[in-house]
Amino acid sequence: MVVLGVEKSLSGKKWLHHPFDERLVARFVQKFDFPEVLARVLISKSITEDEVEAFLNPTLKNNLPNPETLKDVHKTAERFADAIMMLMGQRQVLY
Repeated sequence: MVVLGVEKSLSGKKWLHHPFDERLVARFVQKFDFPEVLARVLISKSITEDEVEAFLNPTLKNNLPNPETLKDVHKTAERFADAIMMLMGQRQVLY
């Protein structure tokens, strides 16, 4: 297969072609208005139509887990708070 006029990698290895659902490629191109090669890359990475926006425009909010789901997050927060209080000499400031 020739991709963008290239048949082999710089190391001389032949590129392998994996078949695509051409209807899905056409749907991505039409729906998102981007080049066919980008549609093929997204599809090859198993990105669904619902995931395209989040994949192309990632945010920390969408990609980091909810801290509440992390093991022992409350214990760790308490330890950090205790360490900070020790470093501050047990001084507490109220506003």
